[in-house]
Amino acid sequence: MEKLEDLQYNGYAIYQRSELYRFTSDAVFLADFVDVKKSEYLVDFGTGSGIIPILICAKKEVKKVTGIEIQKEMYEMCQKTIEYNNLQDKFDVINCKIQQSHKKIIKHPDVVVCNPPYRKLTEGEKSKLDSNRIAKFEVMIDLAEIIESARRNLKIGGRFYMIHRADRLTDIITCLKRNDLSLRKLQFIHSKPTSIAHLVMIEAISSGNSQVKVLQPLVLTDAEGKESEAVKTIYNRGNDNA
Repeated sequence: MEKLEDLQYNGYAIYQRSELYRFTSDAVFLADFVDVKKSEYLVDFGTGSGIIPILICAKKEVKKVTGIEIQKEMYEMCQKTIEYNNLQDKFDVINCKIQQSHKKIIKHPDVVVCNPPYRKLTEGEKSKLDSNRIAKFEVMIDLAEIIESARRNLKIGGRFYMIHRADRLTDIITCLKRNDLSLRKLQFIHSKPTSIAHLVMIEAISSGNSQVKVLQPLVLTDAEGKESEAVKTIYNRGNDNA
């Protein structure tokens, strides 16, 4: 069943369907992590129903956003989300493989963003639903191809943002180096103060060299198991914009 869900920010909303992949908090954290300027063009790999571009348009200034989505049903739902939020002049979506996206976009973007499938095909139980399987497992594209596609798309000096499992950081750095992308910033995500990091968000720059800046970790809950102040800020809990 299709449902229009309020994002609790300036009236923005997004279409989702119960039988298809639904966005998670990872997308919300990544959208907050992305640094984009009002003059820049951003491309979102695997945009789904458009959650990351919608949040960026809602909270930040950006000139133009293009979502790339291979799943036809998700692509169509994203179009409806764009129309509902009256973002047709700023946000468009293309139905194609990420690997082919550099041939479809209007120009080399300043920023590429990706909330990718985390799991290799050899890992865990695969979801029965194709939409969920594509979103969670490296069925249509793997980590190496995502980073290579980011390199193909980005302008020189452009920035790549991604969230992924922390235990794949070595793979991420290896793939970045192979594609002349330099890690510039990272932030680990912990479920609670005493837990090890389970996710990491990265910023890399195309054809550039830089020292790596490690940000203060994002901890999701406090010692009592309550939502942390950092998460409340990201979700605009108690904010007048909600």
